[in-house]
This record gives sequence, structure tokens and C-alpha cells, in this order.
Amino acid sequence: LDSAIEFHAGASSTGYRTQFMRAGANVISLSDMRTLGTSVVPTPARFQSVSDKSEQSDCSLIACDKGYFYQFFDGFAESFSLMNPGGLLHLHGVGFKPDLNHIAETASTFGIEINVSCDDMDMNSLTPDMFKGYAAGARYLFLPTLLESYERIIVHDIDGVLEKDMHSIWASSDADIQISSLVLEDNRRGHFAFWSNIGAGAFAIIRSNASLKFANALANYLSVRFRVCEQTGGRYFFTDQVGLLLATLAYKDDVSIARMPQIFSQSDETRNTGRGKAKKAAQAAALEKQKTAKI
Repeated sequence: LDSAIEFHAGASSTGYRTQFMRAGANVISLSDMRTLGTSVVPTPARFQSVSDKSEQSDCSLIACDKGYFYQFFDGFAESFSLMNPGGLLHLHGVGFKPDLNHIAETASTFGIEINVSCDDMDMNSLTPDMFKGYAAGARYLFLPTLLESYERIIVHDIDGVLEKDMHSIWASSDADIQISSLVLEDNRRGHFAFWSNIGAGAFAIIRSNASLKFANALANYLSVRFRVCEQTGGRYFFTDQVGLLLATLAYKDDVSIARMPQIFSQSDETRNTGRGKAKKAAQAAALEKQKTAKI
């Protein structure tokens, strides 16, 4: 895997012909990744704190665009409340300001607290690839900012249901960072599509000097690659996974990193037509199963 990173970091981007492999052009060297950990790079959009009434120091973080908000937020919030009664959920609106009345009603209905932030990215100006890449990566793009307010953050996808509560996740390891990946195992095997070696939908971080460098390197990487891909037409989708893999390998000797347990259930639907409806139906079915199990 280390050799693959070195190869792709030095390869010419003209050799990546398919959409699937074009993410390879976003690989940079691990030394460059470490440099980003102490650099100051402007984000491609401005962060705004919308509502931060809760003073809890631990939160679960979800980020989504407006479409995913209305499609999946209520289901995820109910699932979160079943696993974490009274817990804090932080919602980041990607390119839109969430409806605070809706947020307040949801929090009251499910007995949880919800803090809200957003950014001012013009999502309508992005190509489909840049749109998907930015929507997926925004939670990590603004992670250093959010760590100014929280001591511990668990990152989740929004289009599914939880399988573990926050307490169980933190009790499973005392590492500063937990990732959804096998890359840290002694007998690791690198997937030929190197970004598939790590999942972006399940991640946990405890604020420390070392973990802040990890988070800063990841956020800066996403900012730099956004501008490069915007200018060159390169593929931005999957940069969150590429960045997580690079940060993990670059900082594995500086910060304690452990494998994240299975914490989330979601549809594995991959088709384009009808994918959203299928994912919504899967979330609803999983939520009903979760509610039945709680009775």
C-alpha cells in the first residue's frame, strides 16, 4: 500500500483514463500531507455557526446537502435518539441553512439536542462530480473548526441508521482516532483502488495536539484538491477517502489510531436511477427494525 501511494503521488495525471481510476490523480506524497498538517489553507466556502445552544462536549456529526436533509435527516435523528437518548447531534448544512424550526421540532420530538452549522458553497455552480465530492467531504473540510467546540466527535453518514451508541464507540478504544479500515492490521492487504482501503462514513476523533494536525492535514488536502479539480476538471469525488487514507498513513506514528467497529447500517444500492428511493426505503426498514428491538 505504501508503494502504491508513492507510485500514484509521482505519476502523471494523464494516465488515468476511467472515472473509477481518475481519483488516483489526487494522491500526494505522505511528506506533502504532513506539510499540510501545519499549513494554513483557505477553505473553498465559509463556515457559519447557526445554532450552538448545547454545551455538551461530545457530539455525533452529520453533513448533507438540502436534498439529503429532507430525505434522510428525520430518520437518522430518530435512530440517533434511540441509541443516544438526550445526546447531541451536530448537523452541518452543505451549501444551505437548515430550517431551524424543523430542527427544533425534531429535537423536541426525539428528546435530543441538535447544534447546527452551514457553509455558503453555491452547490448549483458545481459540476455533478464536484457536487458529490464536496457534499461528501464537507464534514472533514470543517472538522478543525468543529474541534474548537467539541472534545470528541463521531462522524456518520446520514442515509442509514446507527447500530452502536456513542458510549459504546468511545469505550471500544482509547485511541485518539478511530477509522473504518483494515489498513492498520498487521496482515493488511491493499485494495487496487487504494481509496477503497478506507471508509469515510464512520470516523471518530478525540481532540489532542496530534489529532488536530491529522484533522488539519485532511481539511487542507480537501481544500487544495477542490481548487485543483475545479481548475483542471479532475475528479473530486472520493477525495474524502483518499485524504483519510493519506492522513492515516502520514500520521500513524504520531497519533493513536484504531479500527472503528461496525456502527452504521445503510443500503448498498449503487444504481443511478431510483437509488435515492431505494436508500430511503432501506433506512425506513432498518429504523422500524431498530424500534421493534427497543420495545
